[in-house]
Amino acid sequence: MSISRKIAMTGAFVCFLFGINAVYGEERLSGSDQSSCGPHRATILDLADRIISERPRVKRFSQRHFGTAATYLKLRYDDLGMAAGLELLDHVQAGTQRQAQGLTNVRLAFAISKSGVEEGLKADDRPAVEIFADFSPVVMRQILLADAGATFFELLTAVRNSPDLVKGFEARYFSGLGVHNWVVDQSDDFKLTLARNAEGAGELGVAAMVLGSRQELPEYDALLERHQEEDLAKLAGPDKLTTYLASIYNQNAPVPVPGDDDERRQRRVHYHEILRASSQMGGMAWLSILFNQTGAEGPIAGVSRDFLAEIEAARLQPRAELEPAWVYLYGLLSDDLGNENLRQQMASFSLGKTVRHYADTAQTTLNWMIARQAMVPYLTETDTGLPSRPSVLPPDFDWEAWMAAASAAQSGKDDLPLGVDRTIYLELLLAKGDVTQALELANKFLPPTDRLWFYRDVMIRLDQLCDGYTVFPGAELSMGGDILYRFAGE
Repeated sequence: MSISRKIAMTGAFVCFLFGINAVYGEERLSGSDQSSCGPHRATILDLADRIISERPRVKRFSQRHFGTAATYLKLRYDDLGMAAGLELLDHVQAGTQRQAQGLTNVRLAFAISKSGVEEGLKADDRPAVEIFADFSPVVMRQILLADAGATFFELLTAVRNSPDLVKGFEARYFSGLGVHNWVVDQSDDFKLTLARNAEGAGELGVAAMVLGSRQELPEYDALLERHQEEDLAKLAGPDKLTTYLASIYNQNAPVPVPGDDDERRQRRVHYHEILRASSQMGGMAWLSILFNQTGAEGPIAGVSRDFLAEIEAARLQPRAELEPAWVYLYGLLSDDLGNENLRQQMASFSLGKTVRHYADTAQTTLNWMIARQAMVPYLTETDTGLPSRPSVLPPDFDWEAWMAAASAAQSGKDDLPLGVDRTIYLELLLAKGDVTQALELANKFLPPTDRLWFYRDVMIRLDQLCDGYTVFPGAELSMGGDILYRFAGE
């Protein structure tokens, strides 16, 4: 086993035993009351309040990045009613010159979940058909859940009857081939009802993909059979189920495509494996970006199989503990693609700070993760000495700064040598399990924008260990790593 894989798996094991129980204080449990989350619930709400109150202090353009996730988690963890929820949303919306990105859609989804579609859409001053034409996944999900798509298809007809709205809408709607991604967490029974409503409305692309996302596929086959004259298979046949992410959630292998030769069949298997791994990696699906850049189908598919096996065996939990999962994945890729080649590819694209407060280029982000995971045994006292420098790190990585920060974090002293980045120290405090001290020092030392990114990161990490309101199956791909804010129908 390579050194990088040992780092990842050591970190994964330590974080599984210590990280979920000790590093963050409590194991993840279901439910939204305080006892189910231990101290997490209070910390999540405190961080949400800090973000909302401090938004006005950041630069005007940066204000749009903060407030939506915080408001959403307050709505969920405080289980606010309609009046109190709208009051909170009004307060956040009025607090700065730049509105928080996506806040309007959270407002609409929240209102729909409380009052139904017709009344809920009145939370926005625009006509319902204009709101629908925006085609926000957050709002569309709530409309779909309200009555299994009946109102959705009525509004769809209204948009198509509006010359001013229909052209731009159809480009986004794309025959409805992505609608299923917003309800993949629903039961097969719900999906069957939704698909029947879609078929009744003549939206065969929606019907096919929704049925193709179920665990059992006979209804999908029957739909294709019923609509042979419309050549539905051309639009949404078995060869499209992986492409549009329908079958990656419940099928371990691609649905067979009639007429495939061995080579094409194997390529479909590889593509399916890569997308399945990408959809479960947490954060953002950079594995699929790497595949698109390199075209290294065979090696990346093999890595994907190994990665999925670790997830299925519960040795990795990417949506609860991102760093050990990504370091493990990076180690596999480094072995199969070559370290230097992988570094060049990963340095060519960036990951947003919605992934981690320290995110930068994909390579820089992974460097931090590799260094962090190498330090976990030392910080959690499962190893008494500082680790050796991981060989997978690039030559110019400042390992000495990480050793200095780890020594300070272990001793509990904030006596970093001059020039050592304090955010390294803060991240290692989180790895150690000292969330309280990390937040205190972030408040003391970080400039406003960096501080809010740190708060947001910690808030979401804790939610992922708690009720997981920011987690949704496949959002890494279908939402580009963004949060699918959701209220009813969990």
